[in-house]
Amino acid sequence: MVCGVCENEEEDPSNPCALKPRDKRRTTDCLFTVLIIVMWVAMTIVGAISIPEGNPALLVSPVNDVGSVCGVDPSVINSKYMYYVWPTGLGVCVEECPTETASYTSTSQDDFYCLSWLDELIASQPTSTQASTFSTYITGSCQDSSGSYDSSLLCSCNIKRASKALFNRCAYLNSDSSASTDDGNPTNSDYMKMWMADIITARSAIFGFGFGVAIIFSFLFTYLMSVGCIAYFIVWGCIIAILVIAVAMLSFAQTTLAMWKSEDPEVHTTNQKRALQIFVWCLFAIAVCWFLLMLWMCKAINIAIKCVIMGSKALDEMPMLVFTPVLQLTGFILFMIPMIYYCLYIASDGYFSGFTATVYNPVSTQNEEVQVGRKWHADHDDHVGAKLWFMFFCLLWTMNFIANFGSLVISHAVATWYFTVPEKRVEAISNTTIWDSYKLVLRFHVGTVALGSLLIALVQLARAVALYIQHNTSEKFRSQLWVKIVFCCINCCLACLECCMKFISKHAYIQTAIHGTPFCASGKNVFALIARNILRIGAIVFTAELCLLIGKLFVTSLATAFAYFFISTMYTSTLYDVVAPTVVAAIVSWMTASMFMDVLHMAVDTVLHCFIADEEHNHGVAVYASDDMKGFVDDNGKMEAPIEAEPEANKL
Repeated sequence: MVCGVCENEEEDPSNPCALKPRDKRRTTDCLFTVLIIVMWVAMTIVGAISIPEGNPALLVSPVNDVGSVCGVDPSVINSKYMYYVWPTGLGVCVEECPTETASYTSTSQDDFYCLSWLDELIASQPTSTQASTFSTYITGSCQDSSGSYDSSLLCSCNIKRASKALFNRCAYLNSDSSASTDDGNPTNSDYMKMWMADIITARSAIFGFGFGVAIIFSFLFTYLMSVGCIAYFIVWGCIIAILVIAVAMLSFAQTTLAMWKSEDPEVHTTNQKRALQIFVWCLFAIAVCWFLLMLWMCKAINIAIKCVIMGSKALDEMPMLVFTPVLQLTGFILFMIPMIYYCLYIASDGYFSGFTATVYNPVSTQNEEVQVGRKWHADHDDHVGAKLWFMFFCLLWTMNFIANFGSLVISHAVATWYFTVPEKRVEAISNTTIWDSYKLVLRFHVGTVALGSLLIALVQLARAVALYIQHNTSEKFRSQLWVKIVFCCINCCLACLECCMKFISKHAYIQTAIHGTPFCASGKNVFALIARNILRIGAIVFTAELCLLIGKLFVTSLATAFAYFFISTMYTSTLYDVVAPTVVAAIVSWMTASMFMDVLHMAVDTVLHCFIADEEHNHGVAVYASDDMKGFVDDNGKMEAPIEAEPEANKL
């Protein structure tokens, strides 16, 4: 068991495989396995003890002006909708939202909803005077000089307006009192309503093409990238196309500039000609720099393309690997269900306090102080703030744990594929390899995943605390220039630190997948690997990102095009326009392609690590590499000398 102590196991020099087998692995960073379990148990305990103290209905359901929860408390059990009276959020519970708008000149009590204090005051008067008393109040406090209702006045009544229930709250359909209440028949100006209606109508096609068809095209892209000539054509074609476009734009701009200079009489000003001249110079400089960069990175790009080809082949032989993000999303949802449940109870542990305003009393004919709003106060004696911060930290740690667990599984599955003799991969490698990787990571490396996730979560928590402090400082203090600079520097430094931690963790997990080392030893290996293979790593960063961008555009474009033709053909008579469903289908397909390409990116990085480990383990000869991969050993990337020390036997 490896728990921060040394592991000095000698490797068998007669074994050409650098991948540590299951029977020689040890449990790594087991202390952090215990810590994350303790964290989950503590989260459950904190949430459980908060359940008796909280009431989520106070946060979810509307609360009227006297503190009763609409549709929950016995006094308003049949009135689950909130109709707002004051702009401060104070209102009354009603059984149904109004469907018609009353006349703005009305003084009848039936045309208004009023706060409880006024209803009780009117009800306490003799029946014969109630109508006149209410009319006097409306005329004096709620209507302007023209006798029309004015919502900007300090009035404890709100006229009934046509509204629709949204989350048990009555939302006005239209501010115009004479407007139609038919919300299901939008006009040409109601773009948002039409778009939402179109999206709901075509939701099956949106999901089908945005997810299902996008997955098919993603597999097609990886298959194309696994074919050497196609991969070279795609990458180099895009690189050269960028240069061609730049040259074409330069030629067009230069021609346009020549035309402007020869104008007689002059149409364009001297400043316009000077601006175009500067644009031509800048475009020329960009084209020259891109050409020189292309020449300098030629060998490195070819190396990276070979690595992308190998990563694509790995995914082609283990297609279920691409659904790892779906399993991660499922795990995240399962965690979020109790998480949200606990947080609702914790956040609702508190009380309301009212604030008042001076309003006119129609009975005493004097101004009086009445409650016009409420403010929520957390129960600080019950440490609500500390509990919520702890829950937030649990969310960060678990979220990173789930993501990194999938990354380690992908890395080990691809490493297993690489360190299988190429001639035997078809028979030995399948989707069951992924299941074996899940079992291995669960058995040996949960602690390593937890440690890397903890470090990232701590940095993210520090960023959140910095933003919280910045937000809660006084406006006068926060507006000072030096304060803005300090907070900007802090946020930038923490953001850079988070990016660095994610990069190191990602590559450290690949080292763990190959060598079975703990997190700290794997992190040390990453720095040494980058130092020895800086050109290879740089080429992978450039080329892999380019390939992934091409893949995302490839999948999104095709899926969106198919979605457009299908929707425009099958939904012609049921849609206002095909724009909204097509745009949403493009967004969903981009997200699907991103999910797929992230897996491919991890596979490509793993192949590079495996190839280097193969070289170092076998004194400069990549035994398990295909013939194309052996082209990696060139003047730019070849090791200067064989590595004598065991790359797997590391000290923490």
